[in-house]
Amino acid sequence: MVTVIAHRGWSGKYPENTLLAFREAIRLGVPAVEMDVQITLEGKLVVIHDALVDRTTNGHGAVKDLTFAQIRQLDAGQGERIPTLEEVFDLCVGKVALQVEVKGTGIEHMLARIWEKYGSRPDVYFTSFDSGTLAQIKKSQPNVPIALLDSTGLVRPGYQEELAKKIVQQARNVGAFAIHPKFAIISRPLAQVIHAEKLLLKAWSVNREVSLDQIRASGVDGFTTNWPDQYRDFFTKL
Repeated sequence: MVTVIAHRGWSGKYPENTLLAFREAIRLGVPAVEMDVQITLEGKLVVIHDALVDRTTNGHGAVKDLTFAQIRQLDAGQGERIPTLEEVFDLCVGKVALQVEVKGTGIEHMLARIWEKYGSRPDVYFTSFDSGTLAQIKKSQPNVPIALLDSTGLVRPGYQEELAKKIVQQARNVGAFAIHPKFAIISRPLAQVIHAEKLLLKAWSVNREVSLDQIRASGVDGFTTNWPDQYRDFFTKL
């Protein structure tokens, strides 16, 4: 079974990382959603992708330099506000799986506590490109599920297996249950190496030009996409 993960919610149609985007993804029937978490000036965890608020809101400045009150005043599109991580968890936990990408460092212990607060669920897990960040989350809470995002892009003919082994070792070192490479670099040899080590392979990020057959042929166990409605065949027949 291939899991469709709504990237920042149903972000192809609704403002990304907003309660509206997550609510509509749930309404669509997706099995999982992905989001990004950062920290405000006074230590509030909020769901936003960029280090700056400029691209996704009508405001300016770095998330880490703004108070939550300042961030809350911003329009994130269609009148939506930047939500807190707990607001997104309140909406989503128990309805869909949650994939939380950790942006920056220093919030690992906070995330571990929130994971425990919401029931220490196996369908709520954290991802990062930084293996050190994942290791710190595991240090705070050894049972929390984590997955390693990979952005090496070093695939060339004959190199897939060597790259896969390096990624697998990184994942093993931090106790990850899955590896998330970019969809464009995934090949059958890479998928086979990862699966042979009993790790899941979940891709980022699939655009709507990628066909169902291409996804099936890739060997992935799941993928993020801004357009989950394009891939209903993977979840409406369950």
